[in-house]
Amino acid sequence: MTLYALCAGVSDYSQWRNIGWDAPDLPYSIKNAEDFAQILIANFGAKPENVGIQRDSWCSSGNFLSAINNLVEKAQPGDAICLFFSGHGTRLQGRASGTGDASHCDLWYDALLPQAGSLITDYDLAVLTDRLDANRVSLTVILDTGYVGGIRPVSAAPQPVGIALSEAMRAEFVAYCHTLAPVGLCLQNPLAALAGNTSAIRDENGKLVIEVAESVYQVDSAKAVVLNACAPDEIAWQIHDPTTPNVQNSVFVAAWKAVAASANGPISLNYQDLLTALRTETDRLMTQQVHRMVSYAKMTQVPQLYGRSDRLSQKLFSSSPAGVSG
Repeated sequence: MTLYALCAGVSDYSQWRNIGWDAPDLPYSIKNAEDFAQILIANFGAKPENVGIQRDSWCSSGNFLSAINNLVEKAQPGDAICLFFSGHGTRLQGRASGTGDASHCDLWYDALLPQAGSLITDYDLAVLTDRLDANRVSLTVILDTGYVGGIRPVSAAPQPVGIALSEAMRAEFVAYCHTLAPVGLCLQNPLAALAGNTSAIRDENGKLVIEVAESVYQVDSAKAVVLNACAPDEIAWQIHDPTTPNVQNSVFVAAWKAVAASANGPISLNYQDLLTALRTETDRLMTQQVHRMVSYAKMTQVPQLYGRSDRLSQKLFSSSPAGVSG
């Protein structure tokens, strides 16, 4: 098996601010991509020449999608592909509802913000992976981002990740979104697989609450397994601690690094066991690093796992039933 990977990190969001987006820079996204690439090499046996890294200006939407296309073209049966992104996320309206009012959308997409270009959604990934045989090539998408946002960064404090919708768009989302398509599942028909997966969305004193059962995202038509840094209504965090080099990362990547350090060599976990380990480390880091700010004391970040149910019991990057972990 050959493991191919693309690790992308965006710290500079000045181009989005230049066109009116409230997109603060993120101090450690590039370092997150570099550190995650090292985890793939040290703990999963990836060869350095098979791990690409995109930093800031190189991570435009065009370059990011072109690199993914190249990996899909290159992968052979039995190989594995890993896509990693660290940076801001937001949400994008998809399809109008059946109410007759074309301005109201019932399908919304989570979206990644590259350094420049256009937003990247699951639709874009689905187009690129349409020809990929998910039974013969393993595809894992690891997203170090959040989609809610809305909290202004505080100097020398943990940095929130995610761009909030405008007030008008947020009201539309709360009132009319019934189906939310996460990035990474690579679904050709998201409505067929996910229709009505948001049982309730409400705004509680400025905090968005989205009720989505985790089992909803166990989708048999998914092309990939997706590990996301947080739940759909949570904010992801980057740890701003110049005095502690080992945690100059996002909470999510710092949790990955802790799991890798515990393994002290090859990581041999299935996706579900890895999720448990990441949640334990994320909770510890949130307590130590984020909750020390009084205004952040009630914030939560719980990593999520999406994909085909039969894949979730397999070892990471395994492309065949032989990779099932007992």
